[in-house]
Amino acid sequence: MDSYFAIYALFALTTAFAGMYELIHPTIVRRNLHTPQLNYTSLYYLVFFCLSLLTAPALFLCAIVPAYAEMFRNTLYTSLMEDTK
Repeated sequence: MDSYFAIYALFALTTAFAGMYELIHPTIVRRNLHTPQLNYTSLYYLVFFCLSLLTAPALFLCAIVPAYAEMFRNTLYTSLMEDTK
């Protein structure tokens, strides 16, 4: 039973790091190019990393399939830009 938990923990960690690198970081950089610097940028990264750990199975396809990744980045960018309007 412990080995299953260890395998899932490793899967969740690698998926969360891949999601940060592939999904979250490009979106935050893109937003910073169009608007002034975000306040609390490190808080955005921390929240998204924690959510990525919890939702690793759902985020896995977004992190490895380019079409899903692009759709996720565009949706996240749109939702982050709503507060600037």
